[in-house]
Amino acid sequence: MGSLPIFDMQSIKTSGGKTVVFFDLETTGLETWRCEIIQLAAISGERTFNVYTMPEIAIDRGAAEVTGFSVRDGALLLQGTAVPTVTLTEALTSFLDFLQSLEQPVLLVAHGARRFDQPVLDRALLKCSLTRQFQQLGSRYLDTFLLSKALYPSIRSYSQVNLVRHFLGKIYNAHNALEDVRALQELYSCWDPSEGTLNRCVL
Repeated sequence: MGSLPIFDMQSIKTSGGKTVVFFDLETTGLETWRCEIIQLAAISGERTFNVYTMPEIAIDRGAAEVTGFSVRDGALLLQGTAVPTVTLTEALTSFLDFLQSLEQPVLLVAHGARRFDQPVLDRALLKCSLTRQFQQLGSRYLDTFLLSKALYPSIRSYSQVNLVRHFLGKIYNAHNALEDVRALQELYSCWDPSEGTLNRCVL
């Protein structure tokens, strides 16, 4: 199994009592109706989850250049180094177990969730017949792209890379799902948004 250890440390909570889980997907491309998940990562406080899956379709050239993922001789490579993979069903089942291990209810947070992460994840859950199990968790999505625009309407760019540079003053290893969620959690903690603002950006 390609998941990282889960560490016990208090997760971030909204003022309404929801456990905040930051998640990110790396995929074979940007077409939400056909792309496949290659990496799924999540973080809540110091509890982390990370898993890689072998796609059934080719990785687009653009996606390969941005993420560093490739497939060769039946192995998934990240920056030329093989990484352990599991099936998509195993990856999603482990992710649901991770979410279930947290105090409920859970708020799933991603940058660009409405446009990309939510439809891709929902389609993958449907493909693996896990939609009902996911719905039973009662989790909602929050899009930090929408949240950042609501909080800071005059910023030049709302890309996560620019927001991290602007608010945290640093550059990070973008387009690695685990590094993306770590940076997003730090960004969210810096903003400390009110419950009312959050509710306007929940999907």
